[in-house]
Order: sequence, then C-alpha cells, then structure tokens
Amino acid sequence: MNRSKDTLRDRIMHVLSGAPIPMDVENVRIKSGLKNWESTKALLLELVVEGVISGQKTTK
Repeated sequence: MNRSKDTLRDRIMHVLSGAPIPMDVENVRIKSGLKNWESTKALLLELVVEGVISGQKTTK
C-alpha cells in the first residue's frame, strides 16, 4: 500500500472514530476532505472487507 492511500485511510478512520452515528459515503467524503466519491467508497469497502469497520447496504 502506498503512503497516500494510508493517509486517506487514516483520515477516514479519524472521522469514523468520532462519529456518534453511522455515516454514509458522502458524509465521510466531505468530513475527511476527500474529493472523489468513488475513491472514498472503495477505501470504505476495503476497510469493511478487512474487518476494520462494519458497513451495510442501504437504498435511498
């Protein structure tokens, strides 16, 4: 894994660790300061697969 990806994951984990309620991808993206929704989603899915965070599929 490269350094920038580690930094992005750390930013996401920091945001999630302080969240009082579950967050959607868009809110994680905004609060983490990331620009791309797809990249944020991919990083979150990696964290779910690794068992670091839990996630659930929802529909609007």
